[in-house]
Amino acid sequence: MDTKIVAAAKWSVITEVLAKLITPLTNIILAHMLAPTAFGILATIMMVISFAEMLADAGFQKFLVQHEFESTQDKQEA
Repeated sequence: MDTKIVAAAKWSVITEVLAKLITPLTNIILAHMLAPTAFGILATIMMVISFAEMLADAGFQKFLVQHEFESTQDKQEA
C-alpha cells in the first residue's frame, strides 16, 4: 500500500509541475498570436475561470473533510 501512495504522490507532483510550466508558455504563445485587446479579454476570462476553480475546489475539499461516511462503499468511492 505504501508503494501505491508514493507512486500516486509522484504522479501528482509531476502533473502539478508540468501544469505550472505549460501555463506560462501557453500565455507567451497566445500573447504573440493574438492582438493586445483579444489577449486582454482572454486573460480576463482565464483569471475568472481560475478563481472559480479555486473556490469550487476549496468547497469540495472542505466537504470531504467534514462529511461522515456511512458505509464502506461510500468510503471506497471517496
